[in-house]
Amino acid sequence: NNRLEMITIGSIVYCEARGNYTNIHLTDGKKYMTAGNLRSVYEKLKDFGFFTIDKSYVVNLLLIKAITQERNAKVLLDPKGELKIARSRKPALMELLFNPDYTTKRTDSTNAITVG
Repeated sequence: NNRLEMITIGSIVYCEARGNYTNIHLTDGKKYMTAGNLRSVYEKLKDFGFFTIDKSYVVNLLLIKAITQERNAKVLLDPKGELKIARSRKPALMELLFNPDYTTKRTDSTNAITVG
């Protein structure tokens, strides 16, 4: 479509790479596709509590409800979603989630990005 949408950063559950585009999945179940690769979207979100768990996914850390402990670990996201974690990214994710400084950082739901 030929329209720009403003979406609240706090409503983003995860972002998914699709070549030169990125799908942005929201808490209400909606999905938006935006021009730009995952790295460019991550650059806009990294200061708001988002983390790259795999070459294909960036997740909202505040919406992680569990991490599986099997060999091919996954994050379980709220309200829904289950995504694989690259083995090389899991230690950094665990360190970040259990860092006392992180627990004081929250996504400001009033911030927004433009997609379209």
